[in-house]
Amino acid sequence: MLPLTPPSPPPPPDLEGVLRARRLVNSTFLLVLASLVIQLLPAPWSAASIAFALAALVVAVGATLVGHRARAGTGMLLAGGVMIVVAGSGVMIGAVSLLMLPAQMTYERCQAGAVTVSGERACAAAYDDAVSRLRDQMTVLPTPR
Repeated sequence: MLPLTPPSPPPPPDLEGVLRARRLVNSTFLLVLASLVIQLLPAPWSAASIAFALAALVVAVGATLVGHRARAGTGMLLAGGVMIVVAGSGVMIGAVSLLMLPAQMTYERCQAGAVTVSGERACAAAYDDAVSRLRDQMTVLPTPR
């Protein structure tokens, strides 16, 4: 029989790597925040939010990988994972925003020119119709036979 030896303790975390992972998580947070702020801008400019969200996603994945290699604690890896989910959600919101861009620009131009309440309602109705058409184009349902 082989003699039983206690397992060796795990190596200590790489402090420089942990600090780098923390900086990357912080950068991801700032990129996501910038993406949200840009999403609030008028129609043509709001489309740029997807670029910030994609950058945030790349940085979040990098932060998680750096934290894993540096043997960072669970909290750091969890923060990186949460940032991946948040940035991924931002990418999805940005993609929908890009799809809606023509309808949104038309709506904003219509609202800027609307003088009366009935004009504003007509703009809203036209926007709702455009959204419905886009939803119908994207919905792929089998036709009943």
